[in-house]
Amino acid sequence: MFSPSRAHADEVDDLILGRDAFVNGEYDVARDYLHPLVDIANPSARLAPLVTAARRYDAACLFAQRQEDAARAVLERMLRDDPDARLDQTQYDNRFVRFFNLLLRDLQPELERIRTERVLTRQQAEERRAARESLLRDLLTHEVQVERVPRELTFVPFGVGQFANGQRATGVFFLSAELVFTAACLTTFAWHQSIYPAGGSYNADEFSRAQLAQGLQITNWISAGLLVTTVVAGVVQANVTWQPVRRRVVVPRPMPPELDGVRLMAGTSPDGTGAGATLRLTF
Repeated sequence: MFSPSRAHADEVDDLILGRDAFVNGEYDVARDYLHPLVDIANPSARLAPLVTAARRYDAACLFAQRQEDAARAVLERMLRDDPDARLDQTQYDNRFVRFFNLLLRDLQPELERIRTERVLTRQQAEERRAARESLLRDLLTHEVQVERVPRELTFVPFGVGQFANGQRATGVFFLSAELVFTAACLTTFAWHQSIYPAGGSYNADEFSRAQLAQGLQITNWISAGLLVTTVVAGVVQANVTWQPVRRRVVVPRPMPPELDGVRLMAGTSPDGTGAGATLRLTF
């Protein structure tokens, strides 16, 4: 099996021999040498210039043999693969140059579309490369810590379960509500006790005071009920949304010493069809 460099050298030799045969008017011989290059589909970045040149000579050979339809087909294939391909007018017959220029004019709208699509493809490949580079940088410079949330915290009132679950806004709501209801319970109870008579009953002239005491007692009951309801709702909500493990990203983290030589390099894929990202060690 030939190595890539050996195979590449053989293709260069074929192109040179085919060109020489074309210059000498040996069109069939030239096409025999050029045929392996002409038929390569989706050539790599390394082979693309050779394939384009081979197709120029092959089309010129066909045109010289009065096979204009076949020559047109070869040139169309060449231009679709390489929309910027052109002829060196000093190397070819003037009739073939005019033939090529007319074909180029006819294909110009299609070639512009191909150029536009390839630009977009390169942009998309660059965006993917940038995204991979960003992801790699995050992996190298960000530390992911695993937090375990104890289940027992979800049974603690005053928003503790919500804060443990990472639900800050919900935790603030339950904390505020339960503090308000607790304060209302304690305040109304203390006030009621301060005006409640030692004998347990009010005189006839203390009707307004009795009404106040009754109102404070009712408010105390309502506050206590709301407090219990909120506590139960908070515990239920914390248990429903509880997850035993919660991840948190902590930044920044210094590059690990053993990875100091790692660099992300942009490049093309081995077949030359798109951009890629590779890791390389630099020292």
